[in-house]
Amino acid sequence: MRRPFVRAPAIKASTDPKIIEQGHYLTHAVAHCSQCHAPAASVDKHELPADLKDLAGGGDFKAGPLGTFYPANLTSSPTTGIAKLSDEQLARVVRHGIGPDGRLDLFM
Repeated sequence: MRRPFVRAPAIKASTDPKIIEQGHYLTHAVAHCSQCHAPAASVDKHELPADLKDLAGGGDFKAGPLGTFYPANLTSSPTTGIAKLSDEQLARVVRHGIGPDGRLDLFM
């Protein structure tokens, strides 16, 4: 299902260290992103990854009739991670659940 009418917000990622620290806090303490996007071994053990920057994904979540979900690679890898997305595309997927291709991206 495509949702091209949901536009990506005009936004640019901050380089301010205080904002980055707030993002780290939100990622690991509030939103618990690292619980799902950690490497599979950490997810299987319900642990944080040893390196909190290692949010490469790799685990799977079986959701019964909804299927199996594979958390995305949230590292800065330009080929497999989110570095291949623009700031606007990343904001759209986080805020609205719409992937770069305009399709609904079920997550969280």
